[in-house]
Amino acid sequence: MKIIYGINAGKSKDLNTSMNNIIPSIPNPPVLEAVQAALAVTQQVQSRLRATDTVLKNDSSPVTVADLAAQVIINQSLSELYSEVKIVGEEDSSSLKEDPTLAQNVLQAVRLWRPTFPMEALCPALDLGNHAGGATDEFWTLDPIDGTKGFLRGEQYALALALIKNGEIQQGFLGCPNLQASEDGRTNHKIFYAARNSGAWGVL
Repeated sequence: MKIIYGINAGKSKDLNTSMNNIIPSIPNPPVLEAVQAALAVTQQVQSRLRATDTVLKNDSSPVTVADLAAQVIINQSLSELYSEVKIVGEEDSSSLKEDPTLAQNVLQAVRLWRPTFPMEALCPALDLGNHAGGATDEFWTLDPIDGTKGFLRGEQYALALALIKNGEIQQGFLGCPNLQASEDGRTNHKIFYAARNSGAWGVL
């Protein structure tokens, strides 16, 4: 993984050193890998959207296969990293239980990440995001596709993930896979990471 800019460093850097050497404060590099994996899947889904890849919530807001698959990937990854992980997600498994075609499409998307992922694990992984949160708790919070309408238009969207403890963000990850490089070509951020009292970085 290549770190191309550290905000706390004061100037741009092109560094090919390992991520652990550049950001020693990151206690869990696999979370960044999970974000990368989820973004890769959402981009593939976006590139070949089908009519059956979108459903409407009760409030008429759209949810895509990419929303659901990204949440499965992040939730499953976090649950493998932490035995008692708490996650506040945006989606649940109700739409998959009501629509077998949608469930199959989500499974196909998730299998772009993990080819042997079983159908029976799909809903439990998605529902790991059912934690209620709270001001005195520690939990992750996830928006798998922030900007669904932009996503549906083939434009910009983001994946947002944060670790919150006692009402304060401790770590934040923002994935923006469709951002273009700056005109001078020096920055081409796809994932942004920040840690409380440590700094913020653009990650490629």
